[in-house]
Amino acid sequence: MTPSSTTAFPDPRLMRLALRLAARARGRTSPNPMVGAVVVRDGEVVGRGFHRRAGTAHAEVVALAAAGERARGADLYVNLEPCNHVGRTGPCAAAVIAAGIRRVAVGMRDPNPVVDGRGVRALRRAGIEVELGVLVEEAERLNEAFRCAITRGRPFVVWKSAMTLDGHVATRGGDARWVSGEAARLEGHRLRDACDAIAVGVGTVSGVGSWASEGDPVANRATTSSGRRRAVLSMPAHRSGILPAGRGAQVTPATTDYTWTWSWTRTPS
Repeated sequence: MTPSSTTAFPDPRLMRLALRLAARARGRTSPNPMVGAVVVRDGEVVGRGFHRRAGTAHAEVVALAAAGERARGADLYVNLEPCNHVGRTGPCAAAVIAAGIRRVAVGMRDPNPVVDGRGVRALRRAGIEVELGVLVEEAERLNEAFRCAITRGRPFVVWKSAMTLDGHVATRGGDARWVSGEAARLEGHRLRDACDAIAVGVGTVSGVGSWASEGDPVANRATTSSGRRRAVLSMPAHRSGILPAGRGAQVTPATTDYTWTWSWTRTPS
């Protein structure tokens, strides 16, 4: 993508490019947000990058490294406010300033209390022009799970269910039948791929034998093409509240920055 050198700043097309880059790491960056960055000089994209996973270089640093000396005097597009604190990596705002960036277009303010406007203020104090809120609705929608975790202190939950028009998910006898079509099943896999944990009902646990083994379909759905594992959580949520013998809540080995704990109590009726 090479917009005309006369393109006005900020250019929403370039922010959309940053958003598309960020989305390439969907389901991989937790507990961090998805972030993409684009460096533009004289209307030409000279550097681009995205944050791949927690602990690796942030998007701005990757894009600036790709641009090299061409970043000096250039514009930067990033869908989330650059951080200005030291975590697993250094502050991105400082890297942007050191690179000599002239203008920065930011999609949304970072709701994390350790950032929350500090990155934008640092850039402006350094004399960098900052345009905040470029395609803000798209930026917020991309990182809705991150925003939920930060602002509400709880996970962002996606409910996925395939059911018939009259509200059934299975036959009374429990024999399996496809209810959804191929497109819906692919979308279901896409949703799973974006989540840190997959919760299943007790019927799934009790009905698939050694369900946490590598050969089990439930466990396999928790392993993506990138090799990343997710926690598979059993929710004992049937009428009796009793799991079959030896089937307590189980979690498959997973690479995750969260420890998920499910508690469930029920007063016998």
